[in-house]
Amino acid sequence: MLVERSRFVEEVPRLVFAVTRTLDDIFGTTASFVDDRLAHIEVIYSTAYSARTAWDDFVEIATRKYGTGFHLPTPGGDVEMWDDGHTTLILERRAVTDQASAYTLTLKDDAAALQRGSRCAPRIEV
Repeated sequence: MLVERSRFVEEVPRLVFAVTRTLDDIFGTTASFVDDRLAHIEVIYSTAYSARTAWDDFVEIATRKYGTGFHLPTPGGDVEMWDDGHTTLILERRAVTDQASAYTLTLKDDAAALQRGSRCAPRIEV
């Protein structure tokens, strides 16, 4: 398990600040909750931070802790992903302009995401 559910909220700041020591490097965050439990958090780093930090250095922090992730090249950047069946960690490099990219860290509690998904209205085929 990447992050024990009981430590999910505690672990997020450790992951974020393992990469940067200042909130100035963070452009924004989003989070979702299920039954008062953090199910998903996304941290978007500034383009300035992303420009001065090599992608390999950004990914290396997670690699040291979790081993080699699954690499997925995308048209707009790169994705590195770790999933142990309980928690998913995703690091992304997203192109935001022709000359700039922004890094994103996403952490998901898989059980909470499944619980949230089961509450959605059923899909209607037309």
